[in-house]
Formats: sequence, structure tokens, C-alpha cells
Amino acid sequence: MAKAEIAKIKKMFKDTQKLWQQGDAERLASYYTTDCVQMPVGEKEIKGRKAWTRELQKMFKKYAMTGTSRITEIVVGKKLAFLRGPYKIILTPKKAGKKIIYTGKFLHILKKQKESWKIFRATGADD
Repeated sequence: MAKAEIAKIKKMFKDTQKLWQQGDAERLASYYTTDCVQMPVGEKEIKGRKAWTRELQKMFKKYAMTGTSRITEIVVGKKLAFLRGPYKIILTPKKAGKKIIYTGKFLHILKKQKESWKIFRATGADD
């Protein structure tokens, strides 16, 4: 069972990485629970999928995003799981301006909903 659940989580992670780079706020937000909490470094928490979708839309309107991230650990329980790993994010302004580069580590807590895993809590720590 754990191997099957880990495979589902890895696929979800890979799918979300593509959507980040495509700038697809609505589809990306669909991988989050309706009561998700996003905890960006140095900023207020973003509570709920609707609020998170609005934040994504604002960001994708201003920036094109590229980068890499990978999973270094996954732990799976019956209803909750977590994954963590490093990231490098490059935000390129769609208008004038300099690129913004972030490197750091992320932690996502996932909640199982029916047969799929969704991001329930998410945070990162910039290096």
C-alpha cells in the first residue's frame, strides 16, 4: 500500500511542477485542499483554495516561473503524508525588471481525499 501511495504523491508533485511553470493558477490550485494554508516566508498565511488561487493569479500575471525542485523524503500515513525537498525558483518579470531567484527547502503536508492526495499545508524556507 505505501508504495502505491508514494507513487500517487510523486505523480501529483510532478503534475504540480508542470503547472507552476505553465502559470496555470486554477489547475494548480485544484491540487490543494479547499481549506489549505500556504505559509510563505515573511508574509501572512494564505488560507483557503480561493485565496490561494487569487495569489497565484496575481503572481502569474506579473512573472513567468521556471525552476527545479525535488523530493528528498516522503512519509505516508492513512490520511496525512508529508514531503520535503530543495527548490530553486526563477521569477522572470513579464514586463521590465530583473529576475528574482529563490533557493531553499519546502515542506508540504498532504491530506488524502478519496483516492487522491492534495496539499493541505505548505511552507518553504529560503536559503
